[in-house]
Amino acid sequence: MDSPCRWKEGDPLYRKLKGPNQWPDEKYIPEFKRTLQTFIKEMTEFSREFVHLISLSLELPYDALDQFLDPPDQQMNRLKAKRDIYILLLHHLFNNFVKYPPQDALDPEDGIQGVGPHKDPWLTFLLQVNDSLGLQVQNHSGDWINVPSIDNTFVVNIGTGLEGVTGGVTVATTHRVLNPSPGSNPRISIPFFQMLSDEVVLKQLDVPEEIKKMARKDVVSDADSTAYREFLSKNVGEGVLRNRITSHRDVGERHYPELL
Repeated sequence: MDSPCRWKEGDPLYRKLKGPNQWPDEKYIPEFKRTLQTFIKEMTEFSREFVHLISLSLELPYDALDQFLDPPDQQMNRLKAKRDIYILLLHHLFNNFVKYPPQDALDPEDGIQGVGPHKDPWLTFLLQVNDSLGLQVQNHSGDWINVPSIDNTFVVNIGTGLEGVTGGVTVATTHRVLNPSPGSNPRISIPFFQMLSDEVVLKQLDVPEEIKKMARKDVVSDADSTAYREFLSKNVGEGVLRNRITSHRDVGERHYPELL
């Protein structure tokens, strides 16, 4: 499930986003690697079934969306135990353990924003491990809504790529994460990202007209849409890199100012 870094001098920057997994030493977390690899395998199978159901709901062939996806064996994962977002820009990874400390545990200069308003590339399946609030989604009117944790469920975010290939029928989820309020427990979440192939250029599918009529025209979003338009004009890798920089602007300013 590991993938070597493909980037070399002169290559597109988005190729820096994939690299080998960083596994913790087994003596500290026994069976961690095996357990997580099993989780990734099962989530890959589940997410494929899910996207097939989306295809069928749009009255398309069940495998119509498979052409845009990374092969299952190209998965990677990352352990992210602290707010080390620089690693996020260096490695484009499938699976994260993410910890958001409460606001009173942060440097005041950091503010309370764990992740800024953004949209994901395709589909995200998020397991909220505990009940500390932080995840918010933006409804079509522009209001921010808390997403409480519900046992044995995933939060499913639709991404911009999926919105693009369906002609806006499946609306991308604008979301953000705020660090939990002072005195709260840290927020722990495990997102699984169903990723697109970096080299593919997305194209609109031939969705039936009666389905196209369902597309929303009045959606309000605080997320910058510039990065996402590239999904339908340039390859996915370019759009994903800009997605990461938009989500974490402070790191983007430091390491990719020309793109930001």
